[in-house]
Amino acid sequence: MATSVITQFETGHQDVVHDTAFDYYGKRVATCSSDRAIKIFEIDGEQVTQQADLLGHEGPVWEVDWSHPSFGPLLASASCDGGRRPLLAAASSDGAVSVHSAGADGQWSVALIDRAHPPGALGVSWSPDGRRLASGGADGVARPTAPGSRDGPGLVGGHTHWVRDVAWAPALGASAATIATGGHDGKVLVWTQSPAGGWEHALLHDFGDLPVYRLSWAVSGSVLAVTDGSNAVSLWKEALEGRWERLEN
Repeated sequence: MATSVITQFETGHQDVVHDTAFDYYGKRVATCSSDRAIKIFEIDGEQVTQQADLLGHEGPVWEVDWSHPSFGPLLASASCDGGRRPLLAAASSDGAVSVHSAGADGQWSVALIDRAHPPGALGVSWSPDGRRLASGGADGVARPTAPGSRDGPGLVGGHTHWVRDVAWAPALGASAATIATGGHDGKVLVWTQSPAGGWEHALLHDFGDLPVYRLSWAVSGSVLAVTDGSNAVSLWKEALEGRWERLEN
């Protein structure tokens, strides 16, 4: 007998939904919208139950991202129940990055990285170990930081316009200190952290007048998917000597 699954559901948002994200187990989904709200839903077959309505941002919320529940993608799933609770990060036009966590009583608490990107935060991504997150914004800066920190070093000198998305590479392939950034300037950059702590970037590709909207790494960490302003998705793989090649059909 086939298992029934939900194919769509109403979120109750009052404006455009900008992003959705499943948690590690695929049991909960977070949504965010121009109505400034973040919603958490539990999905069980065809049953969808709203768990939380997270308010507090003063502008549209553009992106949400769950951390790994045990802060380590290489841990066995049997150990995940004893790990830390998953965290949800969100980026908003009010310039803040918010980090939400659920307590044992089901209540959600929030910590704000206020003015992370004063003109507006547009993208957010957790590191593979869950100890840091990267954000990007309308100030043209990407910023890796710890959730409890008020600030972090800005990755500057690469983009000349908004940083629309950031994507921390999985630890399975690339180093745990590798971040891809995509900008309104059409550039995709790959940043790596040196043992001394500094960050350097290499140009993956320049799409010219086409903004780059979304980035997503394959689980292996060796292939990056890029969505640009031509409504196309391209796949890129690192070749020899740090060069990146576009995968063709």
